[in-house]
Amino acid sequence: IPGADPGAHAISFLDGKGRGVLAFRGLDENLWDSGGQSDLCAEAMLSGTDAPKFCWKFQNTTVDYINPAMNLAAEAHKQYPDVSWLYTGHSLGGQLAALVATASGGPAVAFAPPGVSNASLKALNITEAPKADVFAVCNE
Repeated sequence: IPGADPGAHAISFLDGKGRGVLAFRGLDENLWDSGGQSDLCAEAMLSGTDAPKFCWKFQNTTVDYINPAMNLAAEAHKQYPDVSWLYTGHSLGGQLAALVATASGGPAVAFAPPGVSNASLKALNITEAPKADVFAVCNE
Protein backbone atom coordinates (compact mmCIF):
# COMPACT_ATOMS: atom_id res chain seq x y z
CA ILE A 1 0.00 0.00 0.00
CA PRO A 2 2.31 2.81 -1.17
CA GLY A 3 1.62 6.06 0.63
CA ALA A 4 -0.20 4.27 3.47
CA ASP A 5 -0.32 5.72 6.94
CA PRO A 6 2.59 4.73 9.16
CA GLY A 7 2.27 1.44 11.03
CA ALA A 8 1.85 -2.27 10.51
CA HIS A 9 -0.75 -3.26 7.91
CA ALA A 10 -2.22 -6.65 7.12
CA ILE A 11 -5.09 -8.27 5.29
CA SER A 12 -6.76 -11.58 6.01
CA PHE A 13 -8.21 -14.20 3.72
CA LEU A 14 -10.54 -17.09 4.61
CA ASP A 15 -11.21 -20.06 2.34
CA GLY A 16 -14.43 -21.21 4.04
CA LYS A 17 -12.85 -24.58 4.85
CA GLY A 18 -11.24 -23.68 8.17
CA ARG A 19 -8.08 -22.11 6.76
CA GLY A 20 -6.99 -18.50 6.80
CA VAL A 21 -4.04 -16.37 5.78
CA LEU A 22 -2.91 -13.22 7.51
CA ALA A 23 -0.65 -11.34 5.07
CA PHE A 24 1.50 -8.52 6.42
CA ARG A 25 2.45 -5.64 4.12
CA GLY A 26 6.09 -5.32 3.18
CA LEU A 27 8.37 -2.33 3.29
CA ASP A 28 7.09 0.81 1.59
CA GLU A 29 10.23 2.07 -0.15
CA ASN A 30 8.87 5.57 -0.76
CA LEU A 31 11.09 7.51 1.62
CA TRP A 32 9.41 10.80 0.69
CA ASP A 33 6.41 10.07 2.90
CA SER A 34 5.98 9.11 6.53
CA GLY A 35 4.71 5.60 5.71
CA GLY A 36 7.92 4.55 4.00
CA GLN A 37 10.09 6.31 6.55
CA SER A 38 8.37 4.68 9.53
CA ASP A 39 8.63 1.28 7.82
CA LEU A 40 12.39 1.70 7.47
CA CYS A 41 12.66 2.75 11.13
CA ALA A 42 10.56 -0.22 12.27
CA GLU A 43 12.61 -2.64 10.17
CA ALA A 44 15.83 -1.30 11.71
CA MET A 45 14.37 -1.65 15.19
CA LEU A 46 13.22 -5.25 14.53
CA SER A 47 16.54 -6.19 12.93
CA GLY A 48 18.71 -4.52 15.53
CA THR A 49 20.46 -2.37 12.92
CA ASP A 50 21.21 1.35 12.98
CA ALA A 51 18.13 3.44 12.30
CA PRO A 52 18.14 6.22 9.70
CA LYS A 53 18.53 9.76 11.05
CA PHE A 54 14.95 10.73 10.27
CA CYS A 55 13.60 8.17 12.77
CA TRP A 56 13.85 10.70 15.60
CA LYS A 57 10.63 12.33 14.39
CA PHE A 58 8.49 9.23 15.08
CA GLN A 59 7.11 8.25 18.46
CA ASN A 60 8.01 4.76 19.66
CA THR A 61 4.38 3.70 19.25
CA THR A 62 4.53 4.63 15.55
CA VAL A 63 7.53 2.42 14.79
CA ASP A 64 6.46 -0.42 17.10
CA TYR A 65 5.12 -2.90 14.55
CA ILE A 66 5.41 -5.97 16.81
CA ASN A 67 2.50 -5.19 19.11
CA PRO A 68 0.05 -4.18 16.35
CA ALA A 69 0.99 -7.32 14.37
CA MET A 70 0.44 -9.49 17.44
CA ASN A 71 -2.86 -7.72 18.12
CA LEU A 72 -4.03 -8.29 14.53
CA ALA A 73 -3.23 -12.00 14.84
CA ALA A 74 -4.95 -12.23 18.23
CA GLU A 75 -8.05 -10.51 16.85
CA ALA A 76 -8.14 -12.89 13.87
CA HIS A 77 -7.97 -15.86 16.26
CA LYS A 78 -10.65 -14.33 18.46
CA GLN A 79 -13.05 -13.67 15.59
CA TYR A 80 -12.39 -17.03 13.91
CA PRO A 81 -11.25 -19.46 16.63
CA ASP A 82 -11.76 -22.57 14.49
CA VAL A 83 -9.59 -21.30 11.63
CA SER A 84 -6.04 -22.58 11.14
CA TRP A 85 -3.99 -19.46 10.37
CA LEU A 86 -0.92 -19.12 8.16
CA TYR A 87 1.12 -15.92 8.41
CA THR A 88 2.92 -14.51 5.40
CA GLY A 89 4.55 -11.41 4.04
CA HIS A 90 7.45 -10.06 2.01
CA SER A 91 10.39 -8.11 3.41
CA LEU A 92 9.19 -6.27 6.51
CA GLY A 93 5.91 -8.18 6.22
CA GLY A 94 7.82 -11.46 6.20
CA GLN A 95 9.71 -10.37 9.27
CA LEU A 96 6.41 -9.66 11.06
CA ALA A 97 4.91 -12.96 9.87
CA ALA A 98 7.91 -14.86 11.24
CA LEU A 99 7.70 -13.05 14.58
CA VAL A 100 3.95 -13.64 14.94
CA ALA A 101 4.35 -17.32 14.04
CA THR A 102 7.24 -17.72 16.45
CA ALA A 103 5.27 -16.11 19.27
CA SER A 104 2.03 -17.99 18.56
CA GLY A 105 3.44 -21.33 17.43
CA GLY A 106 1.69 -21.10 14.07
CA PRO A 107 3.16 -21.61 10.60
CA ALA A 108 4.59 -18.83 8.43
CA VAL A 109 5.92 -18.41 4.92
CA ALA A 110 8.18 -15.36 4.80
CA PHE A 111 9.55 -13.98 1.53
CA ALA A 112 12.96 -12.26 1.79
CA PRO A 113 12.55 -11.33 5.46
CA PRO A 114 15.29 -9.32 7.18
CA GLY A 115 16.85 -10.90 10.24
CA VAL A 116 15.24 -10.61 13.66
CA SER A 117 17.13 -9.17 16.62
CA ASN A 118 17.37 -10.77 20.04
CA ALA A 119 15.65 -7.66 21.39
CA SER A 120 12.60 -8.39 19.23
CA LEU A 121 12.45 -11.96 20.50
CA LYS A 122 12.87 -10.76 24.08
CA ALA A 123 10.01 -8.27 23.60
CA LEU A 124 7.81 -11.26 22.75
CA ASN A 125 9.12 -13.22 25.75
CA ILE A 126 10.73 -15.79 23.46
CA THR A 127 13.68 -17.18 25.39
CA GLU A 128 14.12 -20.62 23.82
CA ALA A 129 14.14 -22.15 20.37
CA PRO A 130 10.85 -21.41 18.59
CA LYS A 131 8.26 -24.11 18.20
CA ALA A 132 6.84 -22.62 15.01
CA ASP A 133 7.18 -23.75 11.42
CA VAL A 134 8.67 -20.75 9.65
CA PHE A 135 9.70 -21.19 6.04
CA ALA A 136 11.75 -18.30 4.68
CA VAL A 137 12.28 -17.83 0.94
CA CYS A 138 15.28 -15.65 0.13
CA ASN A 139 16.59 -14.50 -3.22
CA GLU A 140 20.00 -13.24 -2.27
